[in-house]
Amino acid sequence: MDSNPTNWSYDEFLFQSTDFGDDYYGSTANATPLDGSTAPSTPVSSESTLSTALIGVRFQQDNKRRRSPIDSESNALTRPRKTRKLKCPQNTAKVRERGACYPCFKNKKQCRDLADPTGACEHCLSQPSTFIPGLLRPLCWRPNIRSTEIFRRGPTIDFAASHRGNHKDAVSGKQASWKHFATSRSKKEPSISVELSQNWTSNTMKIQLDRYQPRSTDKQFYSWYEDDVEHIYNTPAYGISNSDMSSSAMEEFLGQNFDEYISEHLRNASEITRQTFKIAREYKTLPLVGRALKLWVGCRFIEEPWSIVGVETLGMARDENPNSPYYDRIPVPPIVDLQIDLIAINDILQPEMKKILNQVKKMLESKHSWNNWFEIYLSHFILLHNVELTMAHDAWFVKRNNLKTKYSNKNLVDTIMQGATTLLTCFHYAHQGYTPFTNPRLEETQSWTTRQADYLGDMRRLLGTVHGDYTQDPARELFWTGQLHKPDWRPVVLVS
Repeated sequence: MDSNPTNWSYDEFLFQSTDFGDDYYGSTANATPLDGSTAPSTPVSSESTLSTALIGVRFQQDNKRRRSPIDSESNALTRPRKTRKLKCPQNTAKVRERGACYPCFKNKKQCRDLADPTGACEHCLSQPSTFIPGLLRPLCWRPNIRSTEIFRRGPTIDFAASHRGNHKDAVSGKQASWKHFATSRSKKEPSISVELSQNWTSNTMKIQLDRYQPRSTDKQFYSWYEDDVEHIYNTPAYGISNSDMSSSAMEEFLGQNFDEYISEHLRNASEITRQTFKIAREYKTLPLVGRALKLWVGCRFIEEPWSIVGVETLGMARDENPNSPYYDRIPVPPIVDLQIDLIAINDILQPEMKKILNQVKKMLESKHSWNNWFEIYLSHFILLHNVELTMAHDAWFVKRNNLKTKYSNKNLVDTIMQGATTLLTCFHYAHQGYTPFTNPRLEETQSWTTRQADYLGDMRRLLGTVHGDYTQDPARELFWTGQLHKPDWRPVVLVS
């Protein structure tokens, strides 16, 4: 019987790689030559030789897989790194630091600055003044979408009820960041459930409050003015019991009162604004539009004052002075009001804004942005209308607190106006978004629904009837949203 069968299968051998040296099968020094003096007792067939070679290959591969990282590094082949020579390394370094302008990024051109680094780049200046009839010449600009801010990230530090949660990182043109905080409950004091409302709907938001020991910097009163005389309305020391539970209650309240908030706030708005929000609510299943509407409603939570409307009033009563803002309502304690703001900002507004900006950036870089034009337009209108309401709220705050300045928070105003300008720049220069309002024949080339076409027709008619000084005051309605429809738009320079 043949002791060396010729039908070997290397799958039948299950040796460990440690049974052989690292280079056993890869080295000829350990191999025994097959000459006449060392001939095997049985003939070696070609199939047997092939099977033996395959076994060696498998063991060699398995042995490489089982090597330690140290052995792999010591036996690794060192090769010089291939580098390419840059035509202008200094300019490349500047572009990597500042970013390429949008036209160069879109067309994959080298963005080279000229003598004025703040001016247009060499490629943009070399382009003809007109590309497509009826469309704006692309502007040399560097989009920074993800840094856009259109709402406040916390209270004005000079008017904050407490400095808890404040990160003192504000610089010129930027807002300071705030994080929500908890207050330590006083011993032997049970939590109290209160019902809150902004008096826009009949529904209420229920949250749990705890009495706590205030710090010396915690504000426990509200002030108001009458004939330049300051009046005080005192409040007890209460804080939110559980931030997570309050965040969930706020999300639930937003979902339940979504449509009613929009309807009530826009009751006296212009026809352009009401018609646009009406169709936006019809198309709220579009991701960008739905998120923009949610953000818009959430921003109202941090502007309008919250009042206690239930049976439990924390021992407070309405002010007896008929000129007092607390004559017809009971306000929440200042610390609770601050905590509500920070929960809304950090748990609802900032996450939604981040998702919106990521989607806008994705559409900005898309080669077929016209496919999403209606979604882009509606979301930009909603966001810019929120800017108008934010600016109007700041003007109201200045008047209510008897301030002698134009704005209560210059950093807030500068940041928000910069964010609005960024959104308008993206809409006009990246999407050529104004075109449907000036070129009705464009509808023939787009797959818009009858409802969308009817809306555009109504907008063209309404835009011809708009008059007034809304173009002069950034806190007026249509100051920012009205700029979406201008065919000759250029960034507006405002001095805050």
